Amino acid sequence: MAAGFCPALPVLCHSFTSALANAGVGPELRMKLTGHKSEAVHAGYTHHELETLRTAVGKLPGLTIFRAPKQG
Repeated sequence: MAAGFCPALPVLCHSFTSALANAGVGPELRMKLTGHKSEAVHAGYTHHELETLRTAVGKLPGLTIFRAPKQG
């Protein structure tokens, strides 16, 4: 894959960038792969899954993550 495909395929860029972020790939490498030059633009394409955010917070010592009971 050539770096910088996102300007040509912006819809896929959201999925690609978000999948990389949720897999733990850092922003510098994601920006190289997508061809984004601006952190602000790149941030708009990055959407973290709730479980990824919970895992990140769970890495902090002494914090308990509240999980709402499942409905249904």
